[in-house]
Amino acid sequence: MLTDREDGFHAFWREYHLCTLTTLRADGTPHVIPVGVTLDAEAGIARVITSDGSRKVRHIEAAGDEGARVAVCQVDG
Repeated sequence: MLTDREDGFHAFWREYHLCTLTTLRADGTPHVIPVGVTLDAEAGIARVITSDGSRKVRHIEAAGDEGARVAVCQVDG
């Protein structure tokens, strides 16, 4: 059974929300861009809507096998 807080969390993500995605440039400074995000809470996966070859994708790919440090932040609602 979901707690009220968990139920509110899932209800929130069933609606569209504008988010920001923060990735790190090669020099370690943040690159922040607005994105759309979908959430599969059961799988524990957030999917960022983007296009191949974008700067955010290149930052993530540059991290290699170690994985990229990113942050997704909801900005409305």
